[in-house]
Amino acid sequence: IGTDDNIAVFLDTRNDKRSAIEIRVNPRGIQADGIFNDANGSEDFSPDFFYDTAAKLDDKYADPHVVMSRLHRLQSRFTAALKASDQAIKLDPEYSEGYYERACALARLGRLKEAMTALEKCIELDEDQVNYIADEADLKPLSSLPAFKKLLAPPPEKP
Repeated sequence: IGTDDNIAVFLDTRNDKRSAIEIRVNPRGIQADGIFNDANGSEDFSPDFFYDTAAKLDDKYADPHVVMSRLHRLQSRFTAALKASDQAIKLDPEYSEGYYERACALARLGRLKEAMTALEKCIELDEDQVNYIADEADLKPLSSLPAFKKLLAPPPEKP
């Protein structure tokens, strides 16, 4: 699993608060297991435990779909990222993160006009999102567009 996103469970089967069985799984279902030793911070991955893992996205909430969209983007799977962000928006049309993810995926897919529309909706829902767009690598294809530059421009001062 290395440095991939993963979920880890530590089972203190000896109840000594010093060692634990460590079970990990990433979003692709790749597993890792071992023994964690708190005394020296070491992990021994030589044991092989047998266990099953399963995950299911909750179709009631947008958050897991935004996270999946972000994970797909990290893996350069932009069509899958777009699908996940669209599902997030369907579940919560007022959640700015869904539009942010949609804009990033669309920009990488070369659909710049649609990406700008999604980004503008994102900023409309949450003005603080403007603080992140300049440094977002997946939005770089938009950086030369006048509409993108306008989003980054400081608001005019009030008299």
